Amino acid sequence: MAGRRSVDTRSFKGMVEKGYLPKDRAEGCGEEFHQVAYEVKKLIDPSVDAELRRASRRPQGALGSAAEAAAQSTEAPPR
Repeated sequence: MAGRRSVDTRSFKGMVEKGYLPKDRAEGCGEEFHQVAYEVKKLIDPSVDAELRRASRRPQGALGSAAEAAAQSTEAPPR
C-alpha cells in the first residue's frame, strides 16, 4: 500500500527474547499492525469526538487530558 509507514520488526525483538511472542508471529507483526491501524481509522475514528481526540494528544494533567476535557465540557454527549 502506498504511503504506509513501515513498522520496524526489531521493535518486537524484546518481546520475542522475553518469550512473550513466538518468533514466527513477530515476523508478521508489522502487517498485523497496519491492518489494525487501518480498521481503527476507518471504523472507530469517525465515531470519536474531535475535541476529545485533540485533548488526548495534549500533555496530561491529573485526570488525563481526555477526562479533563470531558469534565469541562458543557455539552451533553451525542446520542
